[in-house]
Amino acid sequence: MHYSGNLAFGVLLVMAVVLETRIWRRGDTVIAFRHGVVALAAMLLAFAIWLLSNAGWCDPDSVLQGHAAWHLLCAVAAYWLFRLYDSERSPSPARV
Repeated sequence: MHYSGNLAFGVLLVMAVVLETRIWRRGDTVIAFRHGVVALAAMLLAFAIWLLSNAGWCDPDSVLQGHAAWHLLCAVAAYWLFRLYDSERSPSPARV
């Protein structure tokens, strides 16, 4: 971690995952958990690429740019987070 901001971002990402998982496990709502997994995977991949591009993999003359991949993967993560939150439903009442 070259900057304290990188560490802060990583800590916030972990905290968000822990809190979302705890809310999901309470069972107050039903969500499509797989959407959250895809969003998390995209965000972790984006973060890894961003860290690698800051560690010397950045070539300004290259067609492939780590920073561009970061933005694209963050957009993918945002889409899947939307799908996760959109899938939220109240649990069906117990039948008697």
